[in-house]
Amino acid sequence: MLDFAGIVAKSSESEPNSWDTPEHVTYQKILAQYLELAEAMFSADGLNDSDEHLWQRALLSLGNYLLPSGRNRSFLANSMREEASWKRLLSGSSRQAITARDILKRLFGKLSSEMTIAEQLKEIIEGAEHLRPWRDAIVYCPAAFDYCKRNSIRVDEKGTIYLLKRSQMNGAHAELFTFCLHKELQSEAKNGTLAPLELMDYCSVNETAIEPGIIFAWADNNFKLEGGKDGFVLYRSLDRDENRPPFVDFLVEMPGFTLTENRLERKCSYSDIRSVINELRNGLTEFIEGDGQNA
Repeated sequence: MLDFAGIVAKSSESEPNSWDTPEHVTYQKILAQYLELAEAMFSADGLNDSDEHLWQRALLSLGNYLLPSGRNRSFLANSMREEASWKRLLSGSSRQAITARDILKRLFGKLSSEMTIAEQLKEIIEGAEHLRPWRDAIVYCPAAFDYCKRNSIRVDEKGTIYLLKRSQMNGAHAELFTFCLHKELQSEAKNGTLAPLELMDYCSVNETAIEPGIIFAWADNNFKLEGGKDGFVLYRSLDRDENRPPFVDFLVEMPGFTLTENRLERKCSYSDIRSVINELRNGLTEFIEGDGQNA
């Protein structure tokens, strides 16, 4: 807080006992403001968290404050024994921690202790612009923080981002973009606006050989949506022993759908996924109405 208030820099230029009274008063007021914000953010047990994870989301809306934790990146832990802790950020004990602490200073600079902190944090989150896709996804998906019980995510060699239930990939994990999209689609599924598709529970996995993702069920068919660094792929697997379902030939005539030996697929960017889901819905509806078949 002394650093945030500019007192450390000032004292490196001249001894505090040489400052005049107005300077002391000015710095004392600035320091008091930062201390009030720090006391609002932290208690003796660590971060004053909320169900909405407002502090973490507001920080992430301003910059990438995550610190390394082994092979993972962490939203930070309260325990001082953790490699990536709030204490490490505050102490600025590494290059990454210094960068993260600067983001915290920027956040404090946007807050006033005289106004409701929660409402100010929400305004900062809602006003976030030009975020990288992964930060944008997490900032607007509080459930992502709930999923990460150990506050960790993993970025693999391909750039795919996974939310970790624990700290290893042999524990339950979810892919970031499909997880956040699934949360968005739940209300639409309840309203029936995804019909004839049925949104299934999110498909987390416990191994690296299988990708997590979203399952859309239709009749006796499952369409799976997987995510990665460059966007989404929506597909329906084809077994070698199965006669190719008629709807496959119908969908492959639609723009964007391609057919390989083992699956029908449609690739798209993050921004186009809603329109692709609608294309699939409309295509299946048209197929049903045209042929009177469900598969």
